[in-house]
Amino acid sequence: MSTDKKGFDWKDLLIGLLYIIAAIALFASPGITITVIVIWLGILAITRGIFNFIRYTKVKKFTGFNATLLIIAGVLNILIGVALITNILSGIIAIGLLFALWFIVDSIAQILNVGFIKANKFIYWLSIIFNVMCLFIGISLLFTPITSALTVPFIIAFYLLIQGIEVVFTTFSK
Repeated sequence: MSTDKKGFDWKDLLIGLLYIIAAIALFASPGITITVIVIWLGILAITRGIFNFIRYTKVKKFTGFNATLLIIAGVLNILIGVALITNILSGIIAIGLLFALWFIVDSIAQILNVGFIKANKFIYWLSIIFNVMCLFIGISLLFTPITSALTVPFIIAFYLLIQGIEVVFTTFSK
């Protein structure tokens, strides 16, 4: 039996697990250097962007819906990832703003595209709740840059944990 017929997507499961692993690592070692955080999250952003392009083609193929927000989120994720990896110092300086924008854009895109999992009402509402929480995290990062800089590892870990759980749950609900 093909996994495509069930709708199970190993790529989504992988990104969800990567997010959860990153969250656990950040919670377990709050003293981790910001350079490692910048590089790791740059890789995650690029991976997420690539998966957004893959998801876009699947959505368009199976529903005929032109999910342009997935393309926009994918491009922004890749640009943020490349910026973080290629210019570490600038990434460190601007990490609060970059993550705020990333969280906001990605959360809005996920909220607007959550309608594709309506088959399971619990997962649908769980996804809405998790993404609204992540949206508020992103907005709070914009308004509290000093606090954000001091708590970046914990804020990012919490965000990644929520997103990872949400992606894993939605992977199994398809």
